[in-house]
Amino acid sequence: MTDIRIDSLQKRLTDLSGEIADYERRGKPVPGFVQQQKTNIRDQIELNQAIILDKQAELEVINKSYASDIKRYQAPQNRRLSAR
Repeated sequence: MTDIRIDSLQKRLTDLSGEIADYERRGKPVPGFVQQQKTNIRDQIELNQAIILDKQAELEVINKSYASDIKRYQAPQNRRLSAR
């Protein structure tokens, strides 16, 4: 979901950059609200990328914990099987 949001924001940023380039080609000043939109979109992209990194880190912790739980569960089972 967040990846889709980032893709959408990047497309909007590309469109906005084209709009800014049009202003510059015509020799007109870029309106402040357009510059602000560009800044806001970049900030949103960075925020969403940070969210993805945080979630990946959380997933890694969960996977390590799960692997550890499996090993603890399997250890007594393996001792019983080897004692037979």
